[in-house]
Amino acid sequence: MASIILSTEKMKIPANPGDTISSALGRAGVHVYAPCAGRGVCGKCKVVVEGGLGISAPTEIELAHLSANEIASGVRLACQAAILGDADVTVLSRVAPGNQNASILTDSKWLDNQVESADARVEAKTVSIDPTSSARSDWERISLAFGLPKYCQIADGILSECPEPASIPTLKLAQSVGEAMAEATSPAQSAGTSSSSIVPCADNGIALTGVFIDGKLADVFAATAKPTRRGESGGRHPLGIALDIGTTTLVGYLVNLATNTVIGVKGTVNPQTAHGADLISRIAYSQSKEGLETLRLEVIEAVNELANGLLADADASPDDVYLVGAVGNTCMHHLFCGISPSRLARLPYAPAVLESAPCSPAEVGLACANPRGKFFFLPNIAGFVGSDALAVALVSGMSESSAPTLAIDIGTNGEIMLAANGRILACSTAAGPAFEGVNISCGMIAAPGAIDGVRMGKDDIECQVIGDASPRGICGSGLISLIAVLREAGMISETGAFDPDRVDPGSPLRSRLIKDQAGLQFVLAKSGSQGPDVVLTQRDVRELQLAKAAIRAGVEILLAEIGIEAEELSQIVLAGAFGTYLDTEAATAIGLLPDAGDARLVSLGNAAGQGVISALVSAKAYREAQNLAKTIEHVELGASPLFMEAFTDSMLLSRG
Repeated sequence: MASIILSTEKMKIPANPGDTISSALGRAGVHVYAPCAGRGVCGKCKVVVEGGLGISAPTEIELAHLSANEIASGVRLACQAAILGDADVTVLSRVAPGNQNASILTDSKWLDNQVESADARVEAKTVSIDPTSSARSDWERISLAFGLPKYCQIADGILSECPEPASIPTLKLAQSVGEAMAEATSPAQSAGTSSSSIVPCADNGIALTGVFIDGKLADVFAATAKPTRRGESGGRHPLGIALDIGTTTLVGYLVNLATNTVIGVKGTVNPQTAHGADLISRIAYSQSKEGLETLRLEVIEAVNELANGLLADADASPDDVYLVGAVGNTCMHHLFCGISPSRLARLPYAPAVLESAPCSPAEVGLACANPRGKFFFLPNIAGFVGSDALAVALVSGMSESSAPTLAIDIGTNGEIMLAANGRILACSTAAGPAFEGVNISCGMIAAPGAIDGVRMGKDDIECQVIGDASPRGICGSGLISLIAVLREAGMISETGAFDPDRVDPGSPLRSRLIKDQAGLQFVLAKSGSQGPDVVLTQRDVRELQLAKAAIRAGVEILLAEIGIEAEELSQIVLAGAFGTYLDTEAATAIGLLPDAGDARLVSLGNAAGQGVISALVSAKAYREAQNLAKTIEHVELGASPLFMEAFTDSMLLSRG
């Protein structure tokens, strides 16, 4: 038996000789950032091994990904380095839970006055119950008090029945009736010795609160005069949780459904990233029943932990949560619900289902909500256009009567929607993971140490770095702004090739361009004690061109299909964290976004999160989302004869 020693975290992890570093760490719950799921393709799972003792010699894959200086400094790839004995390891980039504030909505003022009482999906009503009435059961008494279908009124002491079908409680509701009435009428309550005071009624009855979900009674409990744990008086307020199940990030919002306000928000890394940053890697991992169940449990457990953190911060409990809603891409929907996504990886890229019926939170494994509540996942549109895109359309106000509106969620799977001329079109385009830093030599996610913006100073470039940290790499927004700056300076040609002859040889900018055995590369930041130089290579530029061409080609095909020019657009909506921090002028300069003249550019932030919150609190918004799912037309880019021409034209780094 060998051991991995994580000195920085004071951990000693047992390992079997022959294990890779990543597999041994993974068993202990320490997941190294590995976008390619350990296939040795991305070169991102870097660790530092002190002294090189207890570790196998570098493999050919490591020699291809790591520089001589890195190897000399003890840098290794965790998916390749095999354990031979005890080893002291430092993980340079790991998948770890934490607040991902860059991708979450923090300002919920847009909810103010949006939902009228009659439109609320969840409503709490308190009524007076006479426990001594002539009704045959407490359920009859409660039905009468709440005006449920079967029991309408008492005339001359006789309970009359309505002509509608009888109101019969579910087993869970029947249980809550028994619990509520037992608590409200117990001898301890009569003596006033209970820790919670039951609300007295003027007619000597008892007060019960009923929680209605979409107009149907879901729970009953004894009303109390005691303030809630959140310090609010007047009894418990029903809560809701909205979930954005992202490929990379999970975000949860805690919503007070009585006041329609967001009272808490948290984000965390999706633990499934340990099996690959892209969806295809996860689909491959899910081919076995064990793999599918592992992915399902990972995301469910992460969501439960996220939600419990929200509830703890609000001093609330799962019993207060009556409605949970979620959005995500189609693959994430399938993995969350334990549905095999295997058909998404091959023609005709068909999902198993586009939507699933609402169910109990417990049915999908959520322990963060009242079992008498409901869970729903908004409908998907197509195999690679999910409910997250539907939520964007909802928040953007898209309809068949919309002014020409283009909405783009830029990512590995770019989702594009266009509303004009009485239609709404949607497509997905495989942009690849370059925007997340994968396949980029010094690419990384938007985390401390990532260069997320570049601008031209008086003589040289100036880099903006996330957090109080030395530059460790560059994320997608930084990559786009860097290439726009170098394009403007003439360092990169329209075709994407480095063109140093167009730059003054004596300028600081020109001195950053160096040549090694791999070719030309542009140095953004020199290495210090933290790692290698942060550079941009010719291959990195090509990767960015491929990603941006895929997005732009999708835009051009939707414009052609609906019959308008870019100049006719009224607004361009950018969704997601990437869209929030994207330099839109830089994106337009290199041709990622169309030059749409006077069109209004709107960054919505986490529009997917906003959309699911709307569907959580508003019956109107929920119905509108269902209607949009049936209205939006999916365009299959691969079937378009225009795609290859549009893609080729979009490879150019030029405005247009």
